Amino acid sequence: MMQQLLILIRRTGQVPLLWATSLGFPVPKHNLKTGTKAYRLLHLIDPVSKSWVSGIWRQKQFSLSSTAFGYVPHRTREEASIIARVLSYRLCQSKHSVVWLMFDVSNAFPSMSWSWLDRSPLVKFSESDRHFLSQRHRQANCVVWDGSQNVIVCRAGSGNRQGDSPAAQQFALAFDRLVQLWAKRTSAPDRNLLVARSTWTHDPVFLGSIVFADDVLRLVPVSDFSIAAATCSEMAASFRKYLRAAGMDMSLPKLQVLCCWAGKDACDNRQKQLTISTGDPSNPVSSKHTAKHLGFTLSDLAMQGDLGSKVEIASRIAAANKAWRTMWHLWTARDIDLKLKIHIYRAVVLSALLSGLHTLVISCNQLHYLEAWHSNKLRLFLQGEAAGWSNTEVRRACNCPAVCCLIRRARVKFWQGIVSEPSHHVALCAAISGKISSLCPQLSGKIPHEKANPWLKLVWQDLQIVASIDSNFEHELEEYGWKSLPNCHHFLTFQPSKLLNFDCHCTGVLHEHLSEVRCACGVLCRGNCGLAMHRFRKHGEQPVIFKWIVTNQCPRCLGSFSSRRNARLHLFRCFSSHCATRIPTRFSVRAPRYLICPTCPDIRFSTLATLQHHFQQHLQHLAETLHEAVDSESTESSDTTTPSEGEGSGEESSSSGE
Repeated sequence: MMQQLLILIRRTGQVPLLWATSLGFPVPKHNLKTGTKAYRLLHLIDPVSKSWVSGIWRQKQFSLSSTAFGYVPHRTREEASIIARVLSYRLCQSKHSVVWLMFDVSNAFPSMSWSWLDRSPLVKFSESDRHFLSQRHRQANCVVWDGSQNVIVCRAGSGNRQGDSPAAQQFALAFDRLVQLWAKRTSAPDRNLLVARSTWTHDPVFLGSIVFADDVLRLVPVSDFSIAAATCSEMAASFRKYLRAAGMDMSLPKLQVLCCWAGKDACDNRQKQLTISTGDPSNPVSSKHTAKHLGFTLSDLAMQGDLGSKVEIASRIAAANKAWRTMWHLWTARDIDLKLKIHIYRAVVLSALLSGLHTLVISCNQLHYLEAWHSNKLRLFLQGEAAGWSNTEVRRACNCPAVCCLIRRARVKFWQGIVSEPSHHVALCAAISGKISSLCPQLSGKIPHEKANPWLKLVWQDLQIVASIDSNFEHELEEYGWKSLPNCHHFLTFQPSKLLNFDCHCTGVLHEHLSEVRCACGVLCRGNCGLAMHRFRKHGEQPVIFKWIVTNQCPRCLGSFSSRRNARLHLFRCFSSHCATRIPTRFSVRAPRYLICPTCPDIRFSTLATLQHHFQQHLQHLAETLHEAVDSESTESSDTTTPSEGEGSGEESSSSGE
């Protein structure tokens, strides 16, 4: 019966009316709108017709451009985010500012014209197959009824049906072709800075436009503020023109502009960038310092110490706190097993915290903050039993690895998927290690260059950690390096679960993130001076030298400052080193009311100069006392090691004499 039906369909060129009719199912969007704009219409279609049309569509191989994501298997939003971040960093590193234009299409699926849907996606099919695929959306009917059993039958005049088998891929092909034509025919300054070549496959790729479903991210290098303002207006107008030619339009409320400035005028341009807009008087869209794209929070601080990851980490912690508060009664319940609580915590809270963090370059300070948040939640599970335990012991008791190990495991697993299909991820390889004209090289032979981007250094660091665990991969990595990483078969078979550990090994990629001193509150400080400054500002621990500053003048260098507080901070910073103020003596010295030394109240001074000379003697005596204490500690440590060595030598001599 089914075979006769299919033969009849092929002979007549018509499908049953039931196949062309679908049941409309409105799904709320929760976008604070009313009417039809507040719903997304999904179509419930006959399953036999979906299978038949899917068989026709699969006769030809589905493929999109290298910078298209969303409908391609194993191309995720994390990959698109890494490409945008790495490319912006490389451009800003070479003193090229970047403008990010994030476009969103309004009702893209049902709005694309039929002529555009049939033009690009159906070229490879035969005439008969092209006829059936075209009539699939041209003769479609939709039946919708409400709760009062009121029925309406409607027929769309554009787009295809969401819920059909080839509908999503057909739209993706047409929309990707539209974006490619727009990027090719739209002139942009320094266009050659966005063309790279993959290190593994040597395929060229244009990285200026990144497509994810109906979201388009356009990267444009600019040289100054005036060019950036003109570029935003030109790009928005040209893209809207191409969309209207295909029956679609741009969603102006969702349009976002982000500028990453570099060079000598970066600070001034960042302050003026809020005046940049698209030039549309009906709905002007101005630039901002942060933007939401593909679920990530992007920042314009591409060249700062945190590489723009601070905002994303803050949003991840906020999402994890929300998930934690939602299930608070479960965490505090005493009749639920600890093992079950940990499983739910890792599935709900920890997954919300770590979502997408493997795409960021996280500093040591940020990693320690995540570890502290994670350990604090685990201590609440133990309900007082972890008093006096270290964080490592707490994680081991809860059988929950450290955050840095979980992020590293996710990153290694992500790159295993990239390396397994190098021809499928040309854009990512070209962005992270490809050669771009006028930009800094990323590779020095087989290994990353010393001026390579932090993402490449971070991946290379993970590869070295994997090589320390797997000796076979270590030999392959020495032989092939990064240029021939797809030839390292032992990396593809490596189990990322071997990287999990309860110890926290936070190592940063950039040198400015490394700190050696930590306060008891968990804050990393830059050296001993930074630790003392943190304790003074946050914990109110006043140094002894502060009592010898009674005016706005430093007693060592006799430099005057705007206030006594600034003079104290100056002496505090320079106490252990040479006291040379950078501020010229342009402030008048305000003499104290009483010329008395707080340490020696019996001595009276006639002038401020004699009092300051007396304070200099106190400071010199304190410095000598500290040096003597350090020398005595070093001599005591050497004395404790000397007898053991002497005893050992005596035993050896006695044994030799015997």
